[in-house]
Amino acid sequence: MALVVMLVFAAAGCVQQGKPAAPKKIKRVAAAKKGRPGPAATKPTSPSERDAKRPTGPDATKPTMPTPTRPGADSGLKPPPPPPRPERRVAKDIEPEELRLPIYPGAEVRAARETTWLKGRLGALQTATLHSNDAPDKILEWYKAKFGAEAEVGRPDRKDSRRKAAWVRLMDPKTKLLKSSAWVSWTEEKPGEITDVRVQLVVFIREETPAK
Repeated sequence: MALVVMLVFAAAGCVQQGKPAAPKKIKRVAAAKKGRPGPAATKPTSPSERDAKRPTGPDATKPTMPTPTRPGADSGLKPPPPPPRPERRVAKDIEPEELRLPIYPGAEVRAARETTWLKGRLGALQTATLHSNDAPDKILEWYKAKFGAEAEVGRPDRKDSRRKAAWVRLMDPKTKLLKSSAWVSWTEEKPGEITDVRVQLVVFIREETPAK
């Protein structure tokens, strides 16, 4: 009987040794219960805490790019001044009697105009357009006598043009600026056939006038 019982226990032991052992169940305990930090217990750090953890010293200093400054009170630079405004001017038609240049005898005054700068720095400018039937050389000689011995006579080169021109001008010897001029132009279809004679008068009035 004892022999039978031993054989039964021996057979049972062999059966248990042939089967694979069942894996032990691992109980996961929350790390927070045991006092150990875990993913769930990790909290974001504030900026002050992150700055405290950063290394300090010469090795930890990183070069920074310079911040460009714009003109202003902070940079100490002043913006450039705005460009000056152009002077205002007033133009008006005037009577032939108001011209400060002599009118060629027998010429017809087609237009007369005066332009005044309000600030008075440039004074005023008078222009007039005349028409005449006389020869251009005669008109030029007449204005040259009126302007005086210092007057200059010139003829621009217009060989290939039917419209010819010549001028008499008077310069200011002190300022070297133009004071007055008489520009004579005419049409010459053939040599000796002169038509449409025009005289353009220009006079500068460089007096200081009070601002309006």
